[in-house]
Amino acid sequence: MVDLPAVQGQGLGTEAVRELIAVAFELGVRRLEANCFADNQASWRLMERVGMRREGHFIQESLHRDGGCDGMTYALRAEEWGGP
Repeated sequence: MVDLPAVQGQGLGTEAVRELIAVAFELGVRRLEANCFADNQASWRLMERVGMRREGHFIQESLHRDGGCDGMTYALRAEEWGGP
């Protein structure tokens, strides 16, 4: 098992997501969407880092153990993709 704190900040997640995006577009996908909780800064920062565009910030759209919480939606079209 990987000790997550030991590998955080090394760009491994960013690299993995870039490769998944590249494969999806190589297979002919035209558009990718991703969602996260607005409080999950690491997730939405990663989506922005790989070139995804924030398309929505939705107020209390998700149920969470602490009650309702905000959600965010990101997207990227194949023609916008600059590659890994």
